[in-house]
Amino acid sequence: MGIAGVNAHGLYIERNLELSTKRAIMAASDRVVLVAASSKLGRSDLVRLGDFHDIDVLVTDHEPPAAIAAALADADVEVIVTGE
Repeated sequence: MGIAGVNAHGLYIERNLELSTKRAIMAASDRVVLVAASSKLGRSDLVRLGDFHDIDVLVTDHEPPAAIAAALADADVEVIVTGE
């Protein structure tokens, strides 16, 4: 699943129109994998999708900033850094 922003307080998307669909997909999934370019880390957007307990894995191209890394660790989210 893609995302518009990730900060230490949670996950954000651009449009309220996506909210119910993305939450339904997350609820129906055995495992939620979030894909976010490092440019999305440290950002928020218009609509809060949820928090880190709602996802299982974050795939990104660079290590998350310390505050986000700590929040991910607290929620037991696996972080996969792919590099550039």
